[in-house]
Amino acid sequence: MKKILLLIIILTNSFIFSQVRFDGVVTDSLGNAIMGANVIAIEKDTKILDGFGISNDAGYYKISLKKIQIIILKFHLLALNKLNLI
Repeated sequence: MKKILLLIIILTNSFIFSQVRFDGVVTDSLGNAIMGANVIAIEKDTKILDGFGISNDAGYYKISLKKIQIIILKFHLLALNKLNLI
């Protein structure tokens, strides 16, 4: 009985504290990877910052979001214009 109770507590905590992982690759119009791009996730309804990531040398980034929701992604790079995606 104690083992079952412990298992239930562990599973409950993992669901409560779980986050949503969002990842992708930043590329230019020619398909070349962009290194060092700032990727910002903002909640659409509240306009609050929900996550942040920076692309690596292959253009790959990942962001941990608090929950599944509609977000606005903002991509910033000093050498390029900024781009917003909903």
